[in-house]
Formats: sequence, structure tokens, C-alpha cells
Amino acid sequence: MDMSLTIHIICAGNTFRSRLAEGYLKSLQQPGLTVMSSGYKAEANEDGPITFYARIIAKKQGFSEFIKPHWDQLTQKRIDQADIVVCVNREVHHQVSKRFSLPLTTYIWDIPDVIYPPLASDPKTDEEILAITEDIFEKIKLRVHELLFFINRRKPTARRDVLHEDGTPTGTTATIETIHRQGLWHREVQIGLYTKSGEVLLQKRAAGVILDASKWDIGCAGGVDAGETSRQAAVRECYEEIGLQVPPASLQFVFTERYNHYLPHYAFHQRCLIDVFLAPITGREKLELQKEEVAAVTTVPLAEARHILEQSAALTMHGFKERVLESIQTRF
Repeated sequence: MDMSLTIHIICAGNTFRSRLAEGYLKSLQQPGLTVMSSGYKAEANEDGPITFYARIIAKKQGFSEFIKPHWDQLTQKRIDQADIVVCVNREVHHQVSKRFSLPLTTYIWDIPDVIYPPLASDPKTDEEILAITEDIFEKIKLRVHELLFFINRRKPTARRDVLHEDGTPTGTTATIETIHRQGLWHREVQIGLYTKSGEVLLQKRAAGVILDASKWDIGCAGGVDAGETSRQAAVRECYEEIGLQVPPASLQFVFTERYNHYLPHYAFHQRCLIDVFLAPITGREKLELQKEEVAAVTTVPLAEARHILEQSAALTMHGFKERVLESIQTRF
């Protein structure tokens, strides 16, 4: 990290999730990074120490010295001091956004809370509660490392044509970062690759990518750069991602999908028109994977591909991916 950055992590009471996230992130000692935490109802706490089970986790993980001694109540001033605000889950974001003004760079995690003391209807031993909190901390660690990857990632320099909602060009361009931050309409491509024997090529996304990390996808996909046609982008994406040279004439356009979805993890608003192409392959091509984005590729029968995608693809994309598979099936 070659810049100064302040991250503010918010939960409810600032005695468990945000305190662990703050302490763990501080323990990684990233140059130029300042980390703080608070709770939107922290002042209701009777005392300041971190919860006993969180204290045990911090000690076991070796970062007790980075745990601050007292909770902090969330204020607008604290929010305004941060470059990035993280709400530990949607409920926290909902409660905070009703009371305070949050910046555009507000990210939403999916970290659950633990109920303590346990409900009479669902009694738990201290050992069971500790096991639950250890699982929660593993999620916190995952999100912390995703956040660091996101912050330190190589910022794409390519620009894309900004579109009107109907797909016509506005005559302007914007960086990918701006397009995602502002939810600007743009164009992307998806390329379904299939063999004449009825198999479909799937790629597994790399663990470090921001969207759909470690999930399987159909063929290749990506954005259409400024001044580029969809067909040109499809050829480029196949070569960049898996080293496959696809003749432009072999690309068969099948349909365009409208995608409009907010991805709260890192405040991405993806509004795009996805032009879908199909192309035949032999299945014997020598491929070279772009390791930063692609972890693996495989060719499997269409029925198996459908099962893998049902288990792996983002729910918001299930209908779209099924349409791509149905289009491929007509080619057999």
C-alpha cells in the first residue's frame, strides 16, 4: 500500500465483531493504513472490555495487543474521518444509514452476531458459544483479506463507453472504477465455448478476484473497452483469460442480457448489457491461464455443467447462465 488510508469498521456494540476485525487488521501492520471501529449503540454497553469469547480468540490468534481497551460510540465525525467505511452486515448498514450520512465507499460484509447470553429456548454451553464465535472470526479474516486485496489491487486503466439505458452510446467514456462506483450503463460480453461432442468449457475464477471468487463460470467474459466492438472484445477476452485464439468469424451472437444489480460487498453497482456469443472448440487446445483471474478450466458434459453452475454461480445470474446453456444445447 503506497498511500495513507483510514478504514472504519462498524457493528452494533463494538465489543465483538468490529473489535476483532479492527484488531486483526491492525495486526497485519499494513504501511499507511489506519484502522478504527465503533458501534452504533455502543453507549448502551455496561463496560468497555471486549467480550470474553472475542478476547479468547484474539489471544489464541496472537493479536491481543492490537485490541483497543474500550468501545467507541459511532458518530458522524468518526465516519467523516474514514476513507472506507465497513458495516459488518446489512442490518448494521440499515441501522447506521438511518442515523448517519455514509460515504460512497461504504462496504457491507455478511458477518453474523452471536447471541449472548443464549436464549432460554436455545441454551448453549460456553464451549459451544466459543465454537460459534471462532467460525464467525474465520469469516471476519476472509473479509479482511478480501478488503486488503481490493485496496491493493492493480487499478484497471482501461476505459469503457458509457451507454444510455437503451444501449445507445452517450458519447462519453469512463474508467472501470467510475463505472462500477456510479452504476453507469456499459457493455460486456460472455462467450460460451463448446465441443461438438456435447461438452462445455467452464473456468474457475481465481480466489483473489473481487467478483465471484473461486466460483465456476461459462467460458470467458469481460468488458468491452472504449472504441471496441463486442466481437473484438470477445476475441480479446478468450485470449487474455485462457490463451485461446478464437477466429472472429466463428463467434455466433445469440442474445443480449440486461444486468442491473448492486453488489454491496464493495459498493459495486453493475449495470451492463451483456452480448452473448458462442464458439466451437475441439477441447484439445493448449490453453494458458491468466492466473490473476482464472484458477482452472475444465470441459464437462452440459448436464454436469448445469449442476456445477447451480451450485456455484451467483443467484442473480442463474437465469442468465441457464439461457447461455440452452443456447449451447441447440448447437449439438
